[in-house]
Parts: sequence; structure tokens; C-alpha cells
Amino acid sequence: MSVSAEEVAKHNTDKDCWVIVGDQVLDVTNFLSEHPGGKKSIMMFAGKDATEEFDMLHDRKVIKKYGIDEGTVELKGTIKNMSVSAEEVAKHNTDKDCWVIVGDQVLDVTNFLSEHPGGKKSIMMFAGKDATEEFDMLHDRKVIKKYGIDEGTVELKVSAEEVAKHNTDKDCWVIVGDQVLDVTNFLSEHPGGKKSIMMFAGKDATEEFDMLHDRKVIKKYGIDEGTVELKGTIKK
Repeated sequence: MSVSAEEVAKHNTDKDCWVIVGDQVLDVTNFLSEHPGGKKSIMMFAGKDATEEFDMLHDRKVIKKYGIDEGTVELKGTIKNMSVSAEEVAKHNTDKDCWVIVGDQVLDVTNFLSEHPGGKKSIMMFAGKDATEEFDMLHDRKVIKKYGIDEGTVELKVSAEEVAKHNTDKDCWVIVGDQVLDVTNFLSEHPGGKKSIMMFAGKDATEEFDMLHDRKVIKKYGIDEGTVELKGTIKK
């Protein structure tokens, strides 16, 4: 199960203490009194990400061996790494500008409101919020792409901060216009060579791209060929 950082943050007392280590969300409430290093060193990270500090001091195998297997630590799920923060999503809560969260995806569903078979109202209940639980009760997530993204009525939103994380030749995203593109598999195919793209790995390449190309080539020689993947549109 995916858990948001906002949810983890609510569990920040010694009666209800969750922490993040790596991608795991851990309820360590019952471990506080058992911790050899004392309760205080854990409580500093109550409701927060303790990964850096934990990894400096421990091997992660101890979580299972001395916590989960002993019944004093409970795995609540994995951290939801969204491409846009929940705070940003919350600003987009009207029928003129409607974003929702489904799983770890942030979706602009404004243009889908009038197309939704179940009516606009059922989406607007979750405008600016996490709709995952309700959505998963009613739908298969494949419909998001099939009836939304592919039809152009739903946009997957991505932040510049998220793009910046994908900056190597093994995982290379760039921004062109309002599109976020995974060009990893195109690097070896680029007529101008890999280096000219890698200069913009994790960055906005719009100005340079537009000086040299027509944007139609993105679809024709990249997306349609399967070497470029549209990850979403940039959050402005």
C-alpha cells in the first residue's frame, strides 16, 4: 500500500509514531521502549524521513530482524513518491482547474469533468485531494491512460523538481515546451549524438530544441517509434 508523506506526518507522538526509512513506512510505536539507543533518538524523526540518519548507523536488515519479526515494528506500506506535492495539488480544486491524486499520479482532470460517465460531481468531491481509495473501488487504473491521457482530456502533471532527478544516461528526462519526455532510449538514436541531449538531462531544453527542430519530430521520430516516452506535462 502506498502512504503519503502527509499521512506519515500525522503520526508524530510516542503513542503513535511512524517513520520513513528508504521507501518503507514503519510504525515504530511499540519499538520505542525497546530501542537500545533510547526513545529520544527515534522521536526526533517521528512523522518524518529518518533514512539518512538510520543508514549512517544501521544496516536495514535490522528492521526486519529486530523489529518486524519481533512484532515491535509494523510495515504500514511504501512511501508515495508523487511527482507534485499534495500542497500544490490542493490549490487546484475548482471545476475550472481540477487536479486529483490517484496512487502516485497527479492528474489534471479539468477537461474530463464534462466527459465523465458518472458525472462531474463525483470527481469534484475529490478536487485537490487524494481520490485513490474511491477510484480503486470503482475502476481499473488502466482507464486513466486509455480514456483520459490518450484522449487528451486528462494530463499527468510533473514538477521541475521531479524532472531534475532524472539526469543520467540510464534515466534521462527533458522538458520541451510543456511536455516532460523520457528520452533515455533515444540517446543512442539521436542523429546529433548523445552528448547534445545530455547537456539538458533533467532540465528544460525548450529554447535549444526550438532553435533546431520542429516539435512534430518528437512524436514522429520518438514517441511513435517507442524511443521517447511522454511522462506528463510540466507543472507551471
